[in-house]
Amino acid sequence: FGLLICVDTFLYILTFLPLRIAFGFFRAFWNVFLCIIGFFASKTMATKGPRFCFWSLLYDLMRVMIMVQCLWSLQSVQMSRAYHYIRGQSMIKLYVLIGMVEIFDKLMCSFGQDALDSLYWSTKMKKKRLTVLNFSIACVYCTLHSFLLFVHITTLTVAVNSSDQALLTLLISNNFNEIKGAVFKKFDKQNLFQLSCHDSVERFKLLLFLGMITLLNISQGGDDNLLKQFVNVFFLVLGGEVLADWVKHAFITKFNLLQPTLYGEYSLILARDITSCRKDDNLLDHTHLVARRLAFATLPLNCVMIRFLQIAAPRIKSYLPILTPSKVAVISVLFYLIILATKVLTGLLLMAHSYILQCDLTKAGKVILPKSPAHSSMKTKKELSLSKLANIARFTLWKGRIV
Repeated sequence: FGLLICVDTFLYILTFLPLRIAFGFFRAFWNVFLCIIGFFASKTMATKGPRFCFWSLLYDLMRVMIMVQCLWSLQSVQMSRAYHYIRGQSMIKLYVLIGMVEIFDKLMCSFGQDALDSLYWSTKMKKKRLTVLNFSIACVYCTLHSFLLFVHITTLTVAVNSSDQALLTLLISNNFNEIKGAVFKKFDKQNLFQLSCHDSVERFKLLLFLGMITLLNISQGGDDNLLKQFVNVFFLVLGGEVLADWVKHAFITKFNLLQPTLYGEYSLILARDITSCRKDDNLLDHTHLVARRLAFATLPLNCVMIRFLQIAAPRIKSYLPILTPSKVAVISVLFYLIILATKVLTGLLLMAHSYILQCDLTKAGKVILPKSPAHSSMKTKKELSLSKLANIARFTLWKGRIV
């Protein structure tokens, strides 16, 4: 469920955000047209038409501008130079580099979500100077985080292509360190919720990074044996990550006497974030709430993926027959429609599953979702538990600790 949420949130930037901006411009021109007609005809006609909110369109435009600026900055980074520089380092330095990148990635995720929230708030409140300042901070954050993710993927690429199986050593050691650092510490259900959010995001990022590394290796060519060996490493790394997460969560729930039914409550909190955009008078999509809950860096990840596609595209194009510009345009449109269809399907699955999850639990009498903290003076133990979990996000300080 968490992995599907990450996929849906990630694809939103590439698919629905451009459509949302285009529809926003259409509504703006339509309102201007109605105002002109109302000026010459009657004032009542000027109030009719689709609802329009300028600050929502401005916020979407600024997110696209942040991505454009970030992609422009990534153009100065040469993949070959970074690859050979990291490849010249020793195994110990490679291990330390990956550890440093993972730590700074967490810090960047926490800071970036606050930066985007501040940008959204200043845009909504129509504070011009503060909006310009927050926009500049968001641009700097997105650029730095994208550079960090670029280094992370390049380091994994070096480890994958090394002949001494450095990747397996690194990932196995990281998995053991992750298990050791978690299972022997005290956890309550709030901290376990933070850890579950972290594992969902990390699993998606690992899939995305390995997919981009696979694309780069395919674009560079190679024999079938090398490709088969890389596919085996791909599934071995992914399987090791899933196994480590299972072992970690199993012993955490065992040592801390936590019930496995807590994961149903975690799914319910995420389901409420998904469906809340339909219930409330909310002009934003559900991905905003989900990304804030999971601390999911959508903009930097999309920028890095687009940059790697730019690197791999000329090499893949050299293996294909000569294509005219019209054929390239048709292929691009079809590719976008495929991604859009995938996003629509994942969104429908998430929305349907979220509604079913809430309806089933409500009908069974197990839990009633509180609409507000003051919804009722009489709350069951389950309702109080969900009220506490609703205030917990990935980097929320709970009892002096952040997992």
